[in-house]
Amino acid sequence: RYNTIMGFMKESFPSFQAIVLEQTGTNSVYAMWIDKLRRKPIQASGVSDGHLHMLMQLTALFSEEGYGLILLDEPDLSLHPWALSVLAKAIRTASQSFQKQVMIATHSPVLISQFAPEQILAVELSKDTGQTRMTKVSEQDSIRDLLEEYATGSLYMAEMIAAQSEPQTSS
Repeated sequence: RYNTIMGFMKESFPSFQAIVLEQTGTNSVYAMWIDKLRRKPIQASGVSDGHLHMLMQLTALFSEEGYGLILLDEPDLSLHPWALSVLAKAIRTASQSFQKQVMIATHSPVLISQFAPEQILAVELSKDTGQTRMTKVSEQDSIRDLLEEYATGSLYMAEMIAAQSEPQTSS
């Protein structure tokens, strides 16, 4: 599992080489990052939030053995679009090869576009009843033909999926 995490880290950040862990006390460990482009290791406090977020999410996906449910709330924060595509690949790997069920809450059109419409639930608050409504994107009749031509994230940005703004009325 460790090799899987490190493999996805290397794919996400091409200059990343490894993490060196140092026990600094009875109950504490410090991490340093080895980067191909640097002469010295980088202290964990000196790496980007994206590096740390990716490591935490990969650890959540792969650290436990066996079946599990993993909830990722806005995992796209601080991640480069390339790293988002790698994260999506990691999520598919965790689901298919590591028996994980993964649910993601996101507003990222880049991340949304990494998954098939059958795998995406649009969550909306009904203006009529105030109830939360969830529907598979692939089952939304109003956009079914558009899904063949456009990325799901593009349709989300155009507010054809889970619209967030109020419809404009002409005066």
